[in-house]
Amino acid sequence: MRKMLVYIAFLLSFSIIFVDGASAQDLDYRFLDAIKALETKFGTVLPKSINEQTCELSFSAPYNKICELIASVDNKNIQIEKVTVFGRDKDMAAIALSIVCGDNLPKISTQKVSAFCNLCKEPQIPWVSNKGKNKNVTVTTIETGFADTVTIKGIADKSGLVFSDLFPILNGIRSISAPFFERGKFFDTEDGRKMEYTLQCKWGTKY
Repeated sequence: MRKMLVYIAFLLSFSIIFVDGASAQDLDYRFLDAIKALETKFGTVLPKSINEQTCELSFSAPYNKICELIASVDNKNIQIEKVTVFGRDKDMAAIALSIVCGDNLPKISTQKVSAFCNLCKEPQIPWVSNKGKNKNVTVTTIETGFADTVTIKGIADKSGLVFSDLFPILNGIRSISAPFFERGKFFDTEDGRKMEYTLQCKWGTKY
């Protein structure tokens, strides 16, 4: 029985390796330069093949290096579809970068890229929870596809804090404008009830 279990475990581990290898082979060769460039500057990059032309790259980077990482994948065969920045701590973010490969793809607006980078590294953005306060609002995610809007998500101890504490911060950032409360969802924790919120912002007039 023990030998049988060991054998089954071996088969499962082999299957996992094979599946991972197969998915890596599915990546278009044009993604490889982008992955290599990112790994050279930011360390391990985890690629995930979405389809033949779309790939999602996951890795960690400082907030103030987001412009640099976007520039690292910029070439005539790569287009950035979406960038999602997840707040880890006050210095480092987890990044999900969705890119598309093709021939002579149109490029995203350099002004919007700059605006997005400035937003993410803005020192007033509350990426880290201030546990010393009873009332707190935190940004957990900033995301854009570089179309018309930027999505900001986070958690607040009270719904009113989004308007009283976060909106004044966002209104003072030149790269975005007109924050709009899209939705909120309450959930219970050991520290009490909190709200997960989603905001939509437009690009600033002077980004």
